[in-house]
Amino acid sequence: MKEIKMYSKINKLQQKGFSIRKTAKHLGISRETVRKYREIDFESYMSMAVSIRKLSSLEEYRAVILDWLHTYPDMSSAQGYDWLLEHYEPDVSEKSVSRYVKGLREEYSIAKASHPRDYEATEELPMGYQMQLDFGVKNMPLLDRKGYKKVYFVGMVLAHSRYKWGYFQDKPFTAQDLINAMDGCFAFFGGTTKEIVVDQDSIITVSENYGDIIYTHEFDKYKELHKLSIRVCRKADPESKGMVESMVKYVKGNFLPHRHYMEPDVTYVLMS
Repeated sequence: MKEIKMYSKINKLQQKGFSIRKTAKHLGISRETVRKYREIDFESYMSMAVSIRKLSSLEEYRAVILDWLHTYPDMSSAQGYDWLLEHYEPDVSEKSVSRYVKGLREEYSIAKASHPRDYEATEELPMGYQMQLDFGVKNMPLLDRKGYKKVYFVGMVLAHSRYKWGYFQDKPFTAQDLINAMDGCFAFFGGTTKEIVVDQDSIITVSENYGDIIYTHEFDKYKELHKLSIRVCRKADPESKGMVESMVKYVKGNFLPHRHYMEPDVTYVLMS
């Protein structure tokens, strides 16, 4: 907040006709500092004020975030943002949390291992047209720290908005489990998409007969019920479902790490 107060003081003195030299002497600061603040326009000042206000609001969570960083040095700022929303619901943006976490790492010399990121070029599709779907599995530590529990999940991504939705359970997915997950996803988003992009998974497809996909009985009924167009990807065409593969990586590398397995019941969560 010091920067905002200083800007206001310098601006008021400038309006009164104070020179840079006289302003610096009056406020006890250098002429270079006065010059720097005078060069900031009102729009930039307001942007800076909002940013500083949000960073300041994170100060009350400093001890919590520091504890997370010391306990899990590889924690990403995105994961920190997720945890803050889950436990405290602060009115801050992900960008503000990212800057704050970066500042704490520098201040307390908490290094983070770098991991290369994959980028995929994706075709821009109309709103509500396509959803991509893929499965993943990850071991989660038990609360008593005596072993791990394997958690299975399906990730779904809306191609236009990139909104993400995940469904987790403690056993391998069946066709009916997938249908339940898709029902939950469609209910949350308020409708179905025209096209679903999937892998040739055994709970979705049985086989391919001269180019025609044969679906499992349960999934075929569900497809016909909702009049879904299914696009089945082959291993030779990985680019067509790059968004959902990135989501699976996000769940494994950012969302689930450092969380403990707590209940055997099926749970679902939104990730946006």
